[in-house]
Amino acid sequence: MKYMESKRCSDCKRVLNENDFYWRNKKKGWRCPYCKKCHGIRAHSYYLNNKNKLRNINKRWRENNQDKMKELQKKWEQNNKDHRKEYSKQWHQDNKERLMGVRKQWSQNNKDKVNALTAKYRAMKRNQTPQLTEIEQNRINFIYKICSTMAGYHVDHIQPLSNGGLHHPDNLQILEATLNLEKSDKYPLTEEEEIKYKGYKL
Repeated sequence: MKYMESKRCSDCKRVLNENDFYWRNKKKGWRCPYCKKCHGIRAHSYYLNNKNKLRNINKRWRENNQDKMKELQKKWEQNNKDHRKEYSKQWHQDNKERLMGVRKQWSQNNKDKVNALTAKYRAMKRNQTPQLTEIEQNRINFIYKICSTMAGYHVDHIQPLSNGGLHHPDNLQILEATLNLEKSDKYPLTEEEEIKYKGYKL
């Protein structure tokens, strides 16, 4: 069994095991003069006193290493798909009111963009609406009317308009708002996704 040396922390003055000190130079066997706990306090204090400086350093690094950032982000997403989905889902559930406030504020500050996006969506819906019979048009109206009485639900295009779907009653379903936003414009869907994003058809 290897003998563990004791060392006194230069900050808190406690005598601790050498494993309670970070390495300063492992090849030479040098340890930091202050313990891990004091190291954390120092690091936190430095961050609080140099927030703007650190942000500017990070900002410059990101600007100068955009390709590297994309590669790291892509690699992280590939290795943490399940973790990212679970974290994102949980975060959205825990911050519904905050998200609503942010979206509402963004809409108020970007009315021109909102109007442009709304007009674009309406044009897409109009262009991808086939010749409907009176019964089919009534079905669409009924679906939207029913959905308007259900809080937390959206009318979803099973095959998204952006992926060639039609604005037709056979392509509409009522889906939970969170699932509809998560589904976005995914198409085609896997078997698991088809089950997950299956809503109510009328």
